[in-house]
Amino acid sequence: MRTKKAIAYFCMLLMLAQTGTIGYGWAGTASAAAAAADTPPEHRITKMVPSKARFAPGESAELLLTLDQSADWSGKLHLQIYQLNNLVAEGVKDLTVQKDGSAGLKVDWTPPTADFKGYMAKAWIEGAAADDYVTAAVDVSSDWTHFPRYGYVADFPKETAEESDAKLQELSQEYYLNAYQFYDWMWRHDVSVYSKTDKNGKPLLDANGRFITAPVDENSSYTDLLGRLLYPLTVKQSVSAAQKYGSAAMAYEMNYAARENYQDFGVKPEWGLYNKTATESRTPQKDQVGFNFDGVKPHPTALYLQDPGNPQWQSYITQQYVRAINDYGFDGIHLDQWGTNDNDYLLGHDGTKRYYAKDFDKIINATKDAIKANNANKSHVTFNMVGGNKGYSAVPNPNTKTDFDYSEIWQDQDKYKDLQQVVNETREADGGKAMVIAGYMNYKQAAGVQYNGSEAKAVPPLVLDKDTILDFGHLNDTVSFDVDVPQSGETSLIYTYSNGGTGTSRAVYIDGTRAADLNGEPARIYFSPTDNSSSYSQDGYFIVPHLNAGKHRVTLKMDEESGNGSVNIRGLTLGYFNEPSLRLMDAGLAALGATHIEIGTAENFEEGPNMLAHEYYPNRSKKLLESTKETMKEYYKFSAAYENLLFDSKADLTASVEVEAGGGRLATSSSGAQDTIWTTVRKNRSNAGFERYDVLHLINLLNNDDNWRNAANEPVLQNNLKVTYDIGISKEAAPNLKVYAASPDTHHGMPEELRYTWNGTRLTIDLPSLKYWTMIYIDKADSAGDTASAGPSHLSSFAMLANDKSYFDVAPSHWAYQAITSLTAKHVINGMTDTTFVPSAKVTRAQFAALLARALHLQSTGQAPFQDVKAGAWYSSGVAAAYEAGIIAGRGAGKFAPNAAITRQEMAVMLAKALERADGGGAASGRELTFRDRGHIAAWALPAVQSVIGTGLMAGQADGRFAPAQTATRAEAAQAIANLLNKTAN
Repeated sequence: MRTKKAIAYFCMLLMLAQTGTIGYGWAGTASAAAAAADTPPEHRITKMVPSKARFAPGESAELLLTLDQSADWSGKLHLQIYQLNNLVAEGVKDLTVQKDGSAGLKVDWTPPTADFKGYMAKAWIEGAAADDYVTAAVDVSSDWTHFPRYGYVADFPKETAEESDAKLQELSQEYYLNAYQFYDWMWRHDVSVYSKTDKNGKPLLDANGRFITAPVDENSSYTDLLGRLLYPLTVKQSVSAAQKYGSAAMAYEMNYAARENYQDFGVKPEWGLYNKTATESRTPQKDQVGFNFDGVKPHPTALYLQDPGNPQWQSYITQQYVRAINDYGFDGIHLDQWGTNDNDYLLGHDGTKRYYAKDFDKIINATKDAIKANNANKSHVTFNMVGGNKGYSAVPNPNTKTDFDYSEIWQDQDKYKDLQQVVNETREADGGKAMVIAGYMNYKQAAGVQYNGSEAKAVPPLVLDKDTILDFGHLNDTVSFDVDVPQSGETSLIYTYSNGGTGTSRAVYIDGTRAADLNGEPARIYFSPTDNSSSYSQDGYFIVPHLNAGKHRVTLKMDEESGNGSVNIRGLTLGYFNEPSLRLMDAGLAALGATHIEIGTAENFEEGPNMLAHEYYPNRSKKLLESTKETMKEYYKFSAAYENLLFDSKADLTASVEVEAGGGRLATSSSGAQDTIWTTVRKNRSNAGFERYDVLHLINLLNNDDNWRNAANEPVLQNNLKVTYDIGISKEAAPNLKVYAASPDTHHGMPEELRYTWNGTRLTIDLPSLKYWTMIYIDKADSAGDTASAGPSHLSSFAMLANDKSYFDVAPSHWAYQAITSLTAKHVINGMTDTTFVPSAKVTRAQFAALLARALHLQSTGQAPFQDVKAGAWYSSGVAAAYEAGIIAGRGAGKFAPNAAITRQEMAVMLAKALERADGGGAASGRELTFRDRGHIAAWALPAVQSVIGTGLMAGQADGRFAPAQTATRAEAAQAIANLLNKTAN
């Protein structure tokens, strides 16, 4: 048997259900050797997730377990997989885990071949406490639009493929998101794919009159409609990453918009929509309906509306959608609009009234036909019915070629009953397509950690009127708040203010020092005018790029650049989403059979994920607390595991539920009324395979109002409830009836069986507790001739194989093969993709510093003192750890140059210091170098080069040179670090 560095085969016995098989494989280096005497960790399994958000029928489903390896321990792993209350597979395996090894275990399971099915997996170590287990959902579906769990990607900064991959991996595996809307990714709204232009910005065309796609590399960039700098390579990387983890990438497109200068790009004024008051001589500049963005730098931008019913516009724009799919790999098109209804009209270029909402089906169908003809596997389409379905008779229709329905809900529909009406009416009209709701939580509300005006510091000569600071508008006036930041990272400062005059601004200081904004410029917060001085806004916010958790003083100062205008300040809020409102909203939508787009990537992985606070998706005026992120993971897992009961069932609006507690009846409602328990009954008469289940949803609104958007109170826990429901059959008709409760709030989503009593056709069910949301499901079993699924039926033998990683471009004959495979197995280094390593690619200074920190298990206690190493950058902790260990230094002027390619002599210096730090033995610093270019080695690097050559950490080139100024490759970096680990016996 081999040691930690070895690859080993293990035989195992598995108990299997008739419909499934399970196999185990290490993603690292645990072994079956005898355990040491260390005290085992309290929670030996810390996490379990699927490798993908969605698996195709017949595909092996992988579950990835994270094990605590803070100490050596042995135990018996149990794994069970359920479909609702039916056990479909289980396995048992003896494990021995070694301290400081890899923490990854991969379990392979072949699910039943049935399509569109959700499962729940449970894993625990024998002998652990009853509540010490982890769960994960598995979604087996051939098409994600059947059960859409829709997220978004809205930031496209310059980043590596690994950074893009990490963001989408987290969201697909831990939040189960199976599709993403790529918001405002495009170059132009009329030509979304980045294309070649001449020096005047006019497009270049090929011999066939078509746009020429611009080449894309890591330095390619363009500015979008609102002046954001976007990197198209990041778009491509993110699309690929989403697909790698079983998720789709949908290209956001405005269905009827063209940018300024659209005529240069082939769009015709004759296709446009014009103001109702336009005269006969209609011109785009004067009369076409649109939006101007005059503040965009370096040049103002604009959007102009086109007629979605115009066949020529349809032909033009759908070909641009095809380009987006072909050039960037998108899986479909997400069509947006600004909102209208069937009764609203604008004028066509010829002066006729154009009721253009009635033609939305035409642009939808033209889009579907064009992209399906191009590639049937990348032809999904959805359309935003802004404000619900009522105004769009042409959209929620079975004959309209959307794959699922999508609706952005605004402030005139802020009640739970409004959501209920939108979802029920839309699904009824469209033949039962899946429904996604865009509802922006805590919208323009100062949710989070609040400080009112009476807590302000250093305010004279301002006037404090109770809780409001008045007349903050004199030169050098300051307003300060002492705040306690709950978690480190990007922090939003939201001021509740009124400003009845012109817009104004204030300089921002943190702990007495002028803060910087997200672009590194001196920080300034802008206060837009409110209706009057008595009208307060909760939407004046500023994003601090990084604040450490703990106490800080935040100060606003009126300086010479603030402009005129006085502001009244009612308070400061550290912006965080209100968790109770998120739970209640997502519970309500799931009970209605709909899902919620809300979770998306952040610009920096460490800051993510983000949540939608606004219709402009890059707005991040509120952040998620880490505890709230964990809660949302549980809710999304629940959505995937119970997808069949949640989304394929139909609401029974005639059924009722009664709830009692403490001998008294609790107030209930079927529409989410305030101070009630919101009850929803769903049936499965036409849900093949699930007909025997009735579903009761209970949502606790007893101390909350009926507004889904605003911050909510934490519900009061209700205990020992009795739930009465008329099931419509007698005990004799359902002798094997069983009742279960499942909730994302408890038991990691696992169901528990409940007791009940019969009274004719009425069941009275004992429900132990209700916090936010509990789903009761009733299995009538034999009532309609159904029988429960068979349990585990036989034993089988399988082999466990360590997760050997190989790359297509690193053959066993490659000189660095052993180093690359060894470091990959130790999770020190990764491939550029799953199958390629790209050994000849360059290595940056940040990458090599991070590799050294990872290889030597270095930890940081703070930030590195380099101006160009941003807090939150993926490499910041590695650079800080290497700096604290004395391994790295900057390039002068307080900078590290993290993205610069590392030279071989720079690598030698870092390696020599790392060797000294690791105490790997004496360095041959005095050894004479014989390289023919030894005179080119910098004096500051010469001792280090002598050291790494003398100790064997590095070698010269085949031609007798050391090549000190040559850029180091990934293969050279891997070999050098492998040599270091061997030298130090690490």
